[in-house]
Amino acid sequence: MASRQRRFRKPVTGASRVAPAAVGSPMRLSRYRWWLAPLVLVALGALLPGALVAVPEMPEGPLFPLRKVEVTGDLQRLDPQQLRSRLLPEAVVGFFDVDVRQLRERVSDMSWVGRVQITRQWPDELIITITEREPAARWRSQGLLDTEGQLFLVDTLLDYSALPLLSGPDGSEQKVYAGYQFLRNALMQLPQPINEVALDSRGVWRLRTVDGVMITFRGEPDNVPLERLIRVYRQQLLPHWDKVRSVDLRYSDGFAVAFAENSVVVEEGGLE
Repeated sequence: MASRQRRFRKPVTGASRVAPAAVGSPMRLSRYRWWLAPLVLVALGALLPGALVAVPEMPEGPLFPLRKVEVTGDLQRLDPQQLRSRLLPEAVVGFFDVDVRQLRERVSDMSWVGRVQITRQWPDELIITITEREPAARWRSQGLLDTEGQLFLVDTLLDYSALPLLSGPDGSEQKVYAGYQFLRNALMQLPQPINEVALDSRGVWRLRTVDGVMITFRGEPDNVPLERLIRVYRQQLLPHWDKVRSVDLRYSDGFAVAFAENSVVVEEGGLE
């Protein structure tokens, strides 16, 4: 039998002046950056070839080759072959030639990568620390949302069918995810949690609980009188919840509840 619906109600100090070195005083390499020392020795060797041990001929390649790239982090879903291909261009450059910013962007572009930290460790190592994304919800049929509401794409959603399904206009991913978190907590007293949240272009939200009840409202979730629904649920709807099919909160003085077979009126003023 078709259901019927009725209304409810955020002066430099300590600087010192360095006196110029006395004429004829020995050169102190400690005043130079440590990595310039080999260059200074090479220069002195050219001027005074008998004063220093001969510098051996350098092999082809950078002066300070990069010999090791270490990837750390709790990596469970990251594709190792794809990561290897992103790091391969750095295998032929020198320790000081690595473009850390470009490399970070290249690794961050991978689906499961959340945050990337890259550091150099003397003399020949690069350490890359990766934090994987943690999937928190499905976003339409396009991909997943992480715990910050950021969308990322994956090959298939079949393995994530237990996650809540969220949807909304393009660019609304973080807004809908934040709304889902708020609504999940606000409605936790209902028999089953919400597992679907949809926001349309008109600002109407539609929620569906695990047991199939549709809840509709308009506006920001924290401005909706959800406590009214919870109060009426505890006092009048609890014994009949298995028959509830939808709840419409788009009323200023109450709400409407539709049942499987018919509708009943819940007057808030009549509550004890």
